[in-house]
Amino acid sequence: MTIRILIALILLTCPAFGQADIRYYVRDEIKTDKLDYTIDHDCVVYTWGGPKELPNLQYHVSISVDGCIQPSFTYEEENYNKRFSFKEYDELTNIVKKANLLKLGFIAGPSCLFGSLVIDGKDHDFTTPLGNPERDKLQANILSFLDRVAPKKAREIITRTIESDFAPPRDVTIEELLRFPSKYDGKRVRVTGYYYSESEESNFSEHKGDDIEQSLSLDGSSTFAKDADLHWVDEGHATVEGTFFNGPGGHWGEWPGEIQRLTRFIPLDPPPPPAPPKPFTAQSTKG
Repeated sequence: MTIRILIALILLTCPAFGQADIRYYVRDEIKTDKLDYTIDHDCVVYTWGGPKELPNLQYHVSISVDGCIQPSFTYEEENYNKRFSFKEYDELTNIVKKANLLKLGFIAGPSCLFGSLVIDGKDHDFTTPLGNPERDKLQANILSFLDRVAPKKAREIITRTIESDFAPPRDVTIEELLRFPSKYDGKRVRVTGYYYSESEESNFSEHKGDDIEQSLSLDGSSTFAKDADLHWVDEGHATVEGTFFNGPGGHWGEWPGEIQRLTRFIPLDPPPPPAPPKPFTAQSTKG
């Protein structure tokens, strides 16, 4: 999971960041026979400064790829965070208020993993998928509004291209990945190091005991990987094959980089010997 998605989830669920005045948030899963990814759209407005201060408009698009077996996949992530006028605020409010909440309810579908619409300080959750007329109309109206008020040229755009999860990997070291992260971003790599996993920590380093700044995080396997190629262990030396992500990565973005969508995990240490049998102890059978 990328740091942008973590931030989006925090902003969505944590009251310490304040209640949004207007919000349209959706997480959709896009699945084909060669591509599997989730995309988050988050359009949110805050009026922290009171009635005389211009409202703040934030818009984020985050993408997390879970599996890719087409030759490559190029995608964009977006960020926008600026003040906008009261007239524009009223216009977005009217767009959101026109949504038919009865038709935007909990409707089963393959796309939307989670959705939330905030109107007049009230949060309305939904799972209405793409392809539903009410959902499509609402999203199209919001995106059209954003294209006028916060055009692409005013947004921070990050473009990424990843290779197929089964492209031939490059043999590299963790040191090389950390020294030249832009060169290897989105590329398939084969790396050997020391792996340690505990709770939300997944540390992969050249040597046991290396600091996080000298290590990578491992972010799970590709949805197209074969179980027979993934022999996960909690700790030990291993060779892994996956896609390098120029971080920040890992839990809370603490690691400088990440290896995503693993297709091979090969432990290199011999398995520990079996534990010796426990000595037999006679049990008392008093009646």
